[in-house]
Amino acid sequence: MIHARIRALAPGARAALAVYLLVLATATHWPKLQIDAPIQRPDLILHFGAFCVLTVLCLFAQLGGPLKSAPNLVIGAGLSAAYATIDELTQGFPALHRHVNVSDWLANLGGVAIGVGVVLLVPLGGGAPERR
Repeated sequence: MIHARIRALAPGARAALAVYLLVLATATHWPKLQIDAPIQRPDLILHFGAFCVLTVLCLFAQLGGPLKSAPNLVIGAGLSAAYATIDELTQGFPALHRHVNVSDWLANLGGVAIGVGVVLLVPLGGGAPERR
């Protein structure tokens, strides 16, 4: 059944989440990071995408129960939003020569929302919902 296959993805998603958090923390706290692109504020696209991926990984890790269960959605999105906030605030440390920006934080939260939407679109097929 598809529910069992999705549940079986949780350990791999948890491992990928751990690695992704290390990569994300490094990338978002790299001192004096400059992004040269032909558009203004390309970092907003990166923030949006990075936190969408983070949220999808959190939800597939199934830290709160089955993939689309309310507890899993609240815990996964909540952890992603909390990390988005902490991540943005810690960029204000003077040694990093970075800055805290509300638009970056809002892009992070937008990515969290889209990540939840992506997971809600995952088809689970027929059959009875799984129970834990």
